[in-house]
Amino acid sequence: MKHIKEALDAVFPEMVAWRRHLHRHPELSFHESATAAFVAEKLKEWGLEVRTQVGGHGVVGRLTGKPGGPVVALRADMDALPIQDEKSCEYASTVPGVMHACGHDAHTSTLLGVAKMLSERREELNGTVVFLFQPAEETTPGGALGMIADGALEGVDVVYGIHLWTPFHTGTAYCKAGPIMAAADEFIIEIKGRGGHGGSPHETVDSVFIASQLVVNLQSIVSRSTDPTEPCVVTVGSIHSGTNFNVIAETAVLKGTVRTFNSELRKQVKEKLERIAEHTCLMYGADIRIDYKLGYPPVVNHAEEAERFARVAADVFGKEGARVSPLIMAGEDYAYYLEKVPGCFMFVGAGNAGQGIVHPHHHPRFDIDETAMRGAAELFLRMTGDLHELPKFPVNTNSAQAWGQTKREILILQQAGESARLRISFGRDFAVSTRTLREIMTTDCQTVTLKDNVYEAAVKMKNEDTGFIPVVDGKKLIGVLTDRDLVIRGYADKREGSASIKEVMTDRVVSVPPETTVDEAARLMAKEQIRRLPVVENGDLVGIVSIGDLAVRDKFEDEAGEALSQISEKDKQPV
Repeated sequence: MKHIKEALDAVFPEMVAWRRHLHRHPELSFHESATAAFVAEKLKEWGLEVRTQVGGHGVVGRLTGKPGGPVVALRADMDALPIQDEKSCEYASTVPGVMHACGHDAHTSTLLGVAKMLSERREELNGTVVFLFQPAEETTPGGALGMIADGALEGVDVVYGIHLWTPFHTGTAYCKAGPIMAAADEFIIEIKGRGGHGGSPHETVDSVFIASQLVVNLQSIVSRSTDPTEPCVVTVGSIHSGTNFNVIAETAVLKGTVRTFNSELRKQVKEKLERIAEHTCLMYGADIRIDYKLGYPPVVNHAEEAERFARVAADVFGKEGARVSPLIMAGEDYAYYLEKVPGCFMFVGAGNAGQGIVHPHHHPRFDIDETAMRGAAELFLRMTGDLHELPKFPVNTNSAQAWGQTKREILILQQAGESARLRISFGRDFAVSTRTLREIMTTDCQTVTLKDNVYEAAVKMKNEDTGFIPVVDGKKLIGVLTDRDLVIRGYADKREGSASIKEVMTDRVVSVPPETTVDEAARLMAKEQIRRLPVVENGDLVGIVSIGDLAVRDKFEDEAGEALSQISEKDKQPV
């Protein structure tokens, strides 16, 4: 199989061509018929199962590999904005007043590139990938809800989305657990006073004056009515009133937005805004009509998937390029997907000052550094691969090739930038080693006892940065507790008096004695689909061995050993 970067080299020119085609022919929200047809044609060409008209103009492609694996959904949005393109380039929009000013053309092209690459490797895909090409992200109520209602997430285990983001420089990627993008609400306030002559204000109720006071008063919501540690924005973006310099206008219309990350604060701000607006108008004798529309909820990433991003993105962008995202006040209807299934939303830097790509999203001269699509595609592929375990893209070196040709591999090297990861390759010939687990066994073993409650175990897991704790009675191994037990069974947030470990403990424990050989342990891990094995001696827990232990500590022969020796110790990460 080709190295992932070589495969990206092959498809990247097509991604650029697709992006420029879509950029020339943008379509507004709820009108993406030609874009959807373009996407569907490509997916069908590559042999995917394709559904069209999903929740409107949505397209869903399904690529099925080996049965039994997880179902991963990847999402891209397709719509453009009602903005006149002011760029001077050969791929500028040909549609007057409409342009891709937010990067959705690049999102669609990136996901098409991922679909093509995986379609060429479907025999190695351990599970299913669902490609969600979504319409109408830019205009509420958005396209996500319609796609979900039309079954786009049916059977999906996890969902990932990427936004190319020009405020971040190319070569970086950002994500965080918990809220990352704000709830985006809208309001329209219509003030009705009494018009009259500009020289006789005492005979009028001046809607422009009242609107001006109201704009100032609304700013007190953030400065004086909300917890300063809670991010919040109240913006009046539009005021329309009046017809001439000497006429006091009877009506004024204000339009604005509220951005919050906290559901309770979201409710409080709405109530406060309505009360301030009503009382301001009442004070000056005007009537008021308020239309407050709750928009997209906040985008809240699941912790486990954000942790996966941190690990995977470090491979793709390097440790310096994989960063914790700041809170972003923009809104996204991707939030609705995360309310249904686990997943995360990620940002990939697409700005490049050296190329003059500095304009913000929704600007008439907005553009992206197209090389960012490579990083986004690789991030999608590796997030999917990390969950599926496949497809794997081995290092394309003579030593790795020689190793593969001898059929003596326990490991496949995954190359990403300057680092590499080691993985067990199940289903291979495990006759590489007869060393025992005693020789490679981890000796320092954190445990919990039956008397510990779940909260204490959760604290220990957090402090030790582990998702796996053996449970012992004395020294005797009686069970294994995982972070998934705590989360799924609903006890993790409890404090003193919470359930005992025994109530949530995994019933079946697979363990091995220290005399077990490495290849025997690897076979057992493959059969039981587990990553760590407790090592016991006469019923006592004496250590834990992981896939990483087998990979990193074992000795290899021939050129394969030489390949491993070139990887620094800090880059050897157990899976």
